[in-house]
Amino acid sequence: MSVRRFHPSIFWGLGIFLLAAAIFAAWDEMRDTCAVTLLQTLPSPGGGWKTVMEESDCGGGETASDEDIVKLAPANGRAKVAILSTDAASRPRLLWTGTGTLQVTVPNLSILSVMTRQAGDVHVNLRFDPPDPAARAEWLRKTGLPADGPKEN
Repeated sequence: MSVRRFHPSIFWGLGIFLLAAAIFAAWDEMRDTCAVTLLQTLPSPGGGWKTVMEESDCGGGETASDEDIVKLAPANGRAKVAILSTDAASRPRLLWTGTGTLQVTVPNLSILSVMTRQAGDVHVNLRFDPPDPAARAEWLRKTGLPADGPKEN
């Protein structure tokens, strides 16, 4: 009885095949990236700042999510500071109430992530519609969601 030997190139071929399969699987996972759509740009009354609201649509895959992100940027710059994000069903309303005050209004029972209430010399005033803190606190408790981030300074 003779023992059959495999040529070493078979193992190299198998290794290359497995590497290619792993690269393809990683690429397939990464291609489900988010599509970002500009929804609104609103300059401040003094013209020194602007708000940018974008919709981030991360559809596809098991972790699909849509959210609206509000950012602040100097009027003459590209660097943006994320202020807050909401689920897309709770689109914020933006209003400059003064040169350095941005009012952001969201539905009272909305999923919300507040990153900051101050950016540069701009103060962010967060409002809920309707304004019912007790109902919001109870809803957050029942849903297990965290509090709304940084409080007023």
